[in-house]
Amino acid sequence: MKANTYRNKKYNLLGVGTISFGIAVNVIISYVSYKLDLPIFLDTIGTIIVAAMGGLFPGIVTAVVTNLICTVFNNIAVYFGFVNTLVAIYVAWFVRKRSFRKIQNIILFILVSGIISGGISVLIQWGLFGGPQQDYTLRILSAIGAEDEFYRFFMSLVINICMDIIDKSISIAAALAVIHFIPSKARAIMQEMGWRQRPLSPEEIREMDEHAGKTHHSVKRRMTLMLLAISVATLMRTMSITEDPVFLCVTLFR
Repeated sequence: MKANTYRNKKYNLLGVGTISFGIAVNVIISYVSYKLDLPIFLDTIGTIIVAAMGGLFPGIVTAVVTNLICTVFNNIAVYFGFVNTLVAIYVAWFVRKRSFRKIQNIILFILVSGIISGGISVLIQWGLFGGPQQDYTLRILSAIGAEDEFYRFFMSLVINICMDIIDKSISIAAALAVIHFIPSKARAIMQEMGWRQRPLSPEEIREMDEHAGKTHHSVKRRMTLMLLAISVATLMRTMSITEDPVFLCVTLFR
């Protein structure tokens, strides 16, 4: 009993330390990027590290707290917490289903995460603020003479996705470099920490799904619903900060 209590305390301390490290990495790099007015934020490096090693919940905590802290120097950072949360969810899923061991998987991750992050960021900017918020985007739009509203939106989408792909390329490279230098034993402990038990093997997961399928409540279905609820709750929280959420919805989907 005492051994289990000691082990749980050790895991809790390790979990808090890992999440704190991820948050610190995100905030520090984001602050430097913000002060230097860089076209990329690099605020998901810590999120990727934590989600890849600790799993879904630690990754989401890292993402949410990061954006809350970043509002100290960037007052619109909180609106993009949903994007950071999606990155955490995608990383946790990606590690389990594909892993980052193959170069083609890394490229796939960069493209998908860049497109999703860049696309949603543009929707948030146009929905909440009526247009792009980054100076570099405004300069490019001005240089190409984008006056038409739809054309400005389309080009903002292209610019943001391209920059986000670059952002995610650097972020995943930095995250994998950090993970590489963490001892394998420590990585294994962190992975078990995320599950609070030995991770299930693919065979065990299939057996659980087959059993759950008989009662129409498969493990995959419950997990999907849980992730959907987290995503929707985070988005609704973002919308609730605005003065007119109805106007936001109309603007986003018109």
